[in-house]
Amino acid sequence: MGFLGRIFGQTARKNYFPPPPADGPPQPEGYWTLVVDENGDRVTNRPAAATDFIARRPMEYIDGGTEPAFQKNPRLSETQNAQAMLDYEVRSHKNRAHLQKAVFLLSQTDDGVRLLQKAKELNFKLVFDSDACAEANAVGLCDYANKKIPLAEGRSAAEVALTLKHELQHMEDINKGLAYDLRDTPRNAILVGRALEGNARVSEAVAAAEAMMGSPHGPARQFRTAALFNVMWQKIPEMAREADAAMNHAAEGQWTQFAAKVLPAYFREKPTLAYYDDNYFRYIDTYVPDVAASVNGAKEGDYQSRSAHQKRVDQTRANANTLFTQDRWTPDKIAALLTIRGLPYMQDIGKKGFSLASDAAVALTEKAPALFEKLKKNIETVLPGSSKTALLDLPAAAPEKPATPQANPYARYASKLQPDEQFNIIQLPDRVDGSRLSDGMRSNENTTRLFADIMKKVGTGGTETDRINYTVGQYLHQNRGIANVRGLVGNLLEAGLIAPLGAFPEEYTFDLCKRVMLSVRENNGRAADVSPQELKLIDHWQQMKNKGLDPMWIDGANKQASWGANGGKEDVYARLLLDALKPTAADTQTAHSLHAPARKQ
Repeated sequence: MGFLGRIFGQTARKNYFPPPPADGPPQPEGYWTLVVDENGDRVTNRPAAATDFIARRPMEYIDGGTEPAFQKNPRLSETQNAQAMLDYEVRSHKNRAHLQKAVFLLSQTDDGVRLLQKAKELNFKLVFDSDACAEANAVGLCDYANKKIPLAEGRSAAEVALTLKHELQHMEDINKGLAYDLRDTPRNAILVGRALEGNARVSEAVAAAEAMMGSPHGPARQFRTAALFNVMWQKIPEMAREADAAMNHAAEGQWTQFAAKVLPAYFREKPTLAYYDDNYFRYIDTYVPDVAASVNGAKEGDYQSRSAHQKRVDQTRANANTLFTQDRWTPDKIAALLTIRGLPYMQDIGKKGFSLASDAAVALTEKAPALFEKLKKNIETVLPGSSKTALLDLPAAAPEKPATPQANPYARYASKLQPDEQFNIIQLPDRVDGSRLSDGMRSNENTTRLFADIMKKVGTGGTETDRINYTVGQYLHQNRGIANVRGLVGNLLEAGLIAPLGAFPEEYTFDLCKRVMLSVRENNGRAADVSPQELKLIDHWQQMKNKGLDPMWIDGANKQASWGANGGKEDVYARLLLDALKPTAADTQTAHSLHAPARKQ
C-alpha cells in the first residue's frame, strides 16, 4: 500500500484530498517548520489550531522584480510622475506577493524544490514582464539566453505557480539541448516544439498532483491544496482528466508511469497545438516574408528604391537558403531527453501506446496547412524550384468531435488561492501590534480589544468613515501617537485596516503625501519610503476610483452625511494623494470635455 494508502487506510483515488483531520495543532517535523492555514498563509496572529497545517519554508530564488522599471520622466509634471510611480509600485508589490506565494506553493512539492534549486544554480531571475509576455501572447516565457523567466501580471498565485513550474521545466529541457532553429526541418521543429510544450505541461500535472498529495517524506498534516489542479483543469482539461485518472501511479511514487499516461493527452489539446503551429508559422515568416512586391520593385523602381528592394530580397533569399538544412532530431533522441523529476519516461508508454514517430505527433491543426502554403509561396519567390517547400507537406490532423465536458472532481475545494474577488470598502483590523500595551505576543489582544471598544462607544451618527476616523484618532491618543502617527497607523494597516482616505487623520495623510512626493523628487521615483501595507491602501483607493467611487468619502450621500466632509476644512494633503492616483477613463473623458471647443448649436 502506498503513502496515501498508509494515511487514509485506502487507495481510492478521490481520497487524495483533502488532508486528514487532526487531533491537535501541527508540530514541526524535519523541513516542515511553518504553521499555515488552509490557504497557505502563515499563522502569526493567533495560536496554532487543529485546523492548521505544517509547511516547508519557501526556496530561495532570484527576484528580478517588475520590468520595465519605473524611471522618472522629466517631461512630465510632478503629479504625472507620482501617478506613474504609484501605479508601478502598487503593481510591483502585488507581483512580489504573488511570486512569494507561488514559490511557497512549489516549495511544498518535491519536484518544485528540485527545479527551483536548479534555477538558483543557473542564476535564473524570476521577473514580471507583461510587455514581453503580451508580445509573445503568453502568460510566461523561458528566456534562456538572458537567464530570465518573465511572467505576466494579473494572475492568481496558483496560476503563477503553475506557469512558473512550466517555465522551470523548459529551463531544464533547454539546458539539456532540446531546441530547434531555422535550420531544422519542419517535422523536426514541430516535433521538438510539441515535446517541449507537452513535457512542460506534464510537469504542471506533476505539480498539481504533488500539491494535493504532499511529499512522502513529510508529515501527514503537511499543507496540501487542490488550487493548482483546479487551474490546470481550466487550462488543459484533456491532460487534467488523464492526470486525475493516473493519480494511483503518483501515489505509489511511479512518476514515469504517471507522465507516460498524461503526455499523450497533450496531442488532444487542439487549441494549444493550434497556438504553437501558428507560432512556428510566424517564426519562419519573420525571416522569409512575402517579398514579391520587392522583387518587382527591384526591377521597376527608381535607383534608391531598387537598391532598398534588392537588399530586402537578398536578405530573405539568404534566410531561405538557411531553412531546413538539418534533420538532427529523431523521435528516439527526443524521447531520451524527455524527463520528469529527472527521470526518462517515454519507455513507459509501451509499444501499443502513443509514439513520437507517428504522424499524429506532428499532424497539423485545422488552420496550419493554409499558413504553410503561404510559406511555400514565400520560399518559391526567392528560391524558384526549391525542394525545401516539399518539407512543409506535413500530415493534417483528422477532424475530431469535441470532447464531452466533464466536471472537475476537485472544484469544491476552491480556496483563496483561486480568489473570487470581493471588494469591501472598509475592513477593520483583526489585531493591533506593537503598542505600549504589548504583552510580547505577536497578537496583541489588549489593544485589539481597545480598538473594538472605541468603535462601540462611538455609537450612531456620522458615517462609517467618520467612525473609523474617530477610532483611529482615539487609538493614537491612547498610545500618545501624534508623534509616531506613521508607526501606529502602520500597526493598524499591518493588522488589516482598509478604509477610504477620509478615515485617516490629517497628520497621517500629510506624512504619507510628503513621503510620496519626496520619492518623486529625490529618489528618481522609487517609493522606497512607502511600506507594502501603505501600497495596499493606495491600491484600495485606486480600486475605489476605478469603480466610480469617491476614494475620500465613498459617494455623494456619504459625503453629505459625513462630519469630516462638512467640517469646513479641506485636507489638502489628501487631495494631493488623490491627484497622484492613476487617471481613469472617466477622468480622461472629463479632461477632454473641459478642453474641447464649444460646438455651435
